[in-house]
Amino acid sequence: MGAASVGPEGRKVRCAKCGHTWQQYRVPERAGAETRMMDDEATELRMPTRDTRPIGGDARGRGRGGRRLPVGWIAFGVVVAGIVAGGLLARAAIVDAWPPSARLYALVGLPVDPPGAGLKLQGVRSEHRVENGAALLIVEGRIVNDSDRERAVPKLRAVTLDAEKKPLKSWTIEPSQTGLLPGEVAIFQSAESDPGAAAEVMISFEGE
Repeated sequence: MGAASVGPEGRKVRCAKCGHTWQQYRVPERAGAETRMMDDEATELRMPTRDTRPIGGDARGRGRGGRRLPVGWIAFGVVVAGIVAGGLLARAAIVDAWPPSARLYALVGLPVDPPGAGLKLQGVRSEHRVENGAALLIVEGRIVNDSDRERAVPKLRAVTLDAEKKPLKSWTIEPSQTGLLPGEVAIFQSAESDPGAAAEVMISFEGE
């Protein structure tokens, strides 16, 4: 049945096989186009949502082939940096404990005051004695802090020389104090046995 025979108001029709009757209306000419449009919209609604994550990435932002630095290595770097910083800030104390390290600091452009800087030796004297049949060399004196700040007091090195200025014997002397404020004084004394034919004694700060 054509759309023109139905009319704008529709018409009553009857099925030739079963005798059923109904009111038939004209089908709009654009019904097919509208149906297709609805089908397209439904198809678009059924399309899956696109994944907006970067290709090859993950939720934490790590790219394909990317590697995170292990926490252990980060901690190791922090420790090393702390050791280096501590070595720079406390280099004076390190040199006092190990005088040869002063040369290492000097090589990298960080000179340190030599052992005994700001200190003076005063009243140094030596004397030969015999006690209980044993020959002794008594050495004594004072250490004065002649600077305007606190100074560490290093150990002393004693060296005996013969009449021809040749070294005979050397030993270490412990001062009475390991640190001196400005103007303070420390003393030292040593009794060395079997000094030999010592004609002279040289006293210096160890590491000079």
